[in-house]
Amino acid sequence: MTNFHILLDYGTNTAGQPVNANLRLGMATDGAGGTDTFQNVRSLIGGGGNDILTGGGSVQSTSGYFFETFAGGGGNDTIDGGETLRGYGNRAEYISSPAGVIVNLGSTALNVNGVNVAAHTA
Repeated sequence: MTNFHILLDYGTNTAGQPVNANLRLGMATDGAGGTDTFQNVRSLIGGGGNDILTGGGSVQSTSGYFFETFAGGGGNDTIDGGETLRGYGNRAEYISSPAGVIVNLGSTALNVNGVNVAAHTA
């Protein structure tokens, strides 16, 4: 297998252009009314909308890899890397988040400084 890393970047999308991208299916609704198809993508960057970014999981993404990277961007994003095999994983990056991120790994919802965070979410 070739060692390469392909990134799908919707970072210029505005809040009104949410992205729904799925690495396993190799498809994304791009937020501008179109549908994108792709192969060999290992990383997704969302835009300013409430994006849904889904990984390949244990079924393996179209890239042939089990390790994938996600960066949601602005908005209230949903990131689901899917189940992984032992020794593989997913990474969610929040480095560009000016307000920080609240992660709730517990089984009940939390309220942190007036922000409700559902169980098992960030």
